[in-house]
Amino acid sequence: MKIIPPATRTESHPMLDDILARIADHKPVANLTCTDLPWSDAACEDASFIDCTFTDSHFSATDFTGARFERCQFHRCRFSRTILRDATFEDCRFTLPGNPPTGTGFAIADLRNARFRRCDLAFAIFERSDLHAIEMHGCTLRGARFHQVDFSHAFARKTIVTRAVFNDCNFEFALLADAKLPLCDLARCRFREADLGGVDFTHAILTACDFTEALTPGLALAGADLRGSELGAINLLTLASFARMKITQSQGDTLLQTLRIELHPEPAA
Repeated sequence: MKIIPPATRTESHPMLDDILARIADHKPVANLTCTDLPWSDAACEDASFIDCTFTDSHFSATDFTGARFERCQFHRCRFSRTILRDATFEDCRFTLPGNPPTGTGFAIADLRNARFRRCDLAFAIFERSDLHAIEMHGCTLRGARFHQVDFSHAFARKTIVTRAVFNDCNFEFALLADAKLPLCDLARCRFREADLGGVDFTHAILTACDFTEALTPGLALAGADLRGSELGAINLLTLASFARMKITQSQGDTLLQTLRIELHPEPAA
């Protein structure tokens, strides 16, 4: 495991040096409470953090490849150019309660293959970050913002693969406008009042989702599976595409009612 010596980091701090020494010895870091430590450029690959609280921490260019976080809290933190590839977060909180609540920022971060389970990411901001093959299960993303993020990866000049999984996640009031998520799995997600304008959900799995009062102009749903979803906010006339979209008969009735088309029984023979 590579540990950047204190002399080559931006700053040196005894507490952080002790943390990095534990990581170098493959020991978990537990019950840590720290504020404004100089994490910049620190290497923490395969680290294990349990029941830790990070406050006002700026993880600038910190390498957390393969790291594991359990029941950790991040208050007013920012992950800038941070490497979080293959990292795992379980039961973590990235939101500081308040009026309004304060979310965590991810800017130009590498989140490829990162896994989040039962995490609170309300009001988080994901900006210009690599989210290829990210997975989130049972997470809260209420009010989160996704701006110029990329769920795709080029494996060859002509082979670009888009992959992401969001299951049982709450996207209420979230901003996902123009996100490209074709072929991705977003089953059982809640998109109530979310901004989905221009989102590409082509051939995506969207079963048992809730689109109540979502903004959907320019939404691409060609080939998407929406069976069992609440589609009251979707207007076929404003969609970018919907050919071969999978829905049930009752959902079809709802969409036609949105277009003010009246359905009548077949006349008796």
